[in-house]
Amino acid sequence: MIIDIHCHYGSWSFAMDNFGVDKIKEYLDRFNIVKAIFSSSKAIVYDFREGNRELVEFLKADNRLYGYLVLNPNYLEESIEEVNRYLDNEKIVGIKLHPAYSRVSIDDERTMAIVEQFSDTRLIYLIHTWGIPMAIQLTKLARRFPNVRFIMGHTGGDVWFDCLDIVKPYPNIYVEPCSSYADRDKVRMSIDKVGLDRVLFGTDFTLINPAFVIGMVECSRLTEEEKSYIYYKNSIKLLEGGKDA
Repeated sequence: MIIDIHCHYGSWSFAMDNFGVDKIKEYLDRFNIVKAIFSSSKAIVYDFREGNRELVEFLKADNRLYGYLVLNPNYLEESIEEVNRYLDNEKIVGIKLHPAYSRVSIDDERTMAIVEQFSDTRLIYLIHTWGIPMAIQLTKLARRFPNVRFIMGHTGGDVWFDCLDIVKPYPNIYVEPCSSYADRDKVRMSIDKVGLDRVLFGTDFTLINPAFVIGMVECSRLTEEEKSYIYYKNSIKLLEGGKDA
């Protein structure tokens, strides 16, 4: 079985299918994805409050659907209000930050203020991280909030190998491999660099077919036991606050 910790709900300005609820369920069935965590594309690129409202309604459609609230640190007070609005919703497991769209860096004081406000909650953070500067910024967050759990989305993108070295000393930073190109040894090297228990499975679905990242895992020379940690055991532990799966 699979837990996909990096999914998107809604359309983008890219050439791609428009995934409705039924088609999303079809893909979850096809790949035996037992839990998928979505963020709203509208919340990322346009209106985070409207996008989050639509996401919360979407999550009601299936018990496998969970969500991240997208926040925009440019609107600090509104972002904090947004989390408080949905904090008791068990379908919301974390916060998504996309500094490339918001143009607010990962180590900006407004970002820090959001993390500090909710540092004693169960929420995890999925942060879009592309390039060495963003990886370095993420380590500043991890160092300031050692009890908060962060996911380095895309493992830093096309410089993922160097980014693994940067985040290796920080046990509260997890990595996940999804990107629009496949590097066969990305998962294997991620395990070897940061440890088996810090590598998660994420696909960027619905932007990318889950089969693409499944192929990256299957071609990474992993044992069946290692695959089980990547596909679901690490995510279960992360979502349950660090308890063993």
